[in-house]
Amino acid sequence: MDIIIYIFLLFLSFFVTFLKLNSFLKINTIYTFIWSMVGLLSKLDFLKIVKPSMQIHMFIWISIIVFNVIYLFLCVGNKEKGVPVLKYKVNYSYIYILNLIACLIISPLFFQACIGIMQNGFSNYRGSIFELANGSDISIFFNRVVVGAIFDATAVIAAAEIIQGRKKLLKWAIVGIILYTITYGGRYSIMNFIAYYMAAYLLLQRYKTFRIQFKRKYLILGVVALILVTIGRGTGEAGILGMVLLYFVGSLSYLQVILDHPVHYGLLDYTYGAMTFAFIVEPIALLLKFLFHLNIDTPSYHFNIYMQPFSNIGAYPNVVMYNNNSTFLYNFLRDFGVIGIVIGTAFISGVCAILENSSKKGDNRSVLLLIFIFGVIISSTMKYSLLTSKATIIILIILWVTRKQKDEKTGKRV
Repeated sequence: MDIIIYIFLLFLSFFVTFLKLNSFLKINTIYTFIWSMVGLLSKLDFLKIVKPSMQIHMFIWISIIVFNVIYLFLCVGNKEKGVPVLKYKVNYSYIYILNLIACLIISPLFFQACIGIMQNGFSNYRGSIFELANGSDISIFFNRVVVGAIFDATAVIAAAEIIQGRKKLLKWAIVGIILYTITYGGRYSIMNFIAYYMAAYLLLQRYKTFRIQFKRKYLILGVVALILVTIGRGTGEAGILGMVLLYFVGSLSYLQVILDHPVHYGLLDYTYGAMTFAFIVEPIALLLKFLFHLNIDTPSYHFNIYMQPFSNIGAYPNVVMYNNNSTFLYNFLRDFGVIGIVIGTAFISGVCAILENSSKKGDNRSVLLLIFIFGVIISSTMKYSLLTSKATIIILIILWVTRKQKDEKTGKRV
């Protein structure tokens, strides 16, 4: 029965997309497709890992229903009239300066990473992560959070620029991705750029004031880079396709392990909104800690103490060690229990709808924020990208380096 439900949801997503019942692909369609696909794959049991229970599938269906209801309800009263015009300008000087600062900050760890990789190989290298673990909170904040936010914000704007035929930020985006990927050995920088590029194409189709330029080569290069990094880190017996599948589907098995051991993973230790609204709560907590030396635990701390240790998600006798990627449903469960899934999903859906409406009214910087939120949606089956102050900095950078364009007749910003 559950497989039939997922197939129906996938069919419905395709039906809405290909018949163009919307003027362009809506985020609720994307959300439905992603979660339905992951749910369906988890039922097929390709990897011999713990099978998600019916409870998890119920959580998924609830989140899909809530997302669609909230999104469509908030968007229904603001239908498009005519062709919207993209009206924002980018202050490239600000972005260049920020990226130069980020490169200078990360360069010592980057050179350490290069030496470590040459000595131990990429699959065994975790030197920069250990370096940060032994460093101060300030060094971790600047080296990982601030630098990562600058590179990600640049990738968001670069993706939108490329679709519009402008390549000023492409080199900076590539440099940032390379530096961050080699330094920390992660894949999310590459995956985020792929998500941002696809989002920029999907979301900018409505604007007819310029020619959409979707270059497959950028998408292909991103996918190839993702595959190479995955191979470099080691695929084990699963192979490259198995590792990709594990990243998406394994999170549901991990969530099942968490639900089976609620005390061990902090599910009974409610955080009452700190996880869902972490991008607001964490900067405030960090500021209070810095100014008044208060002993305040941030939302990411409450997450990491339970999620950093590895857990076995393999179905006996298969052993598959897994950590961190617990889907964003775990964060909502930590906040309020099962009702947290409704609250958290409604919040994300509401943000998407508000940005959608705002972009139609002329605040087209909202399109850039929508591209960023698209990345949050893409990674939602793995993690909650709004968990740390990195997300806050990304949003602030996007707003800071872009401004509304002046109307040629009135001189006012529109």
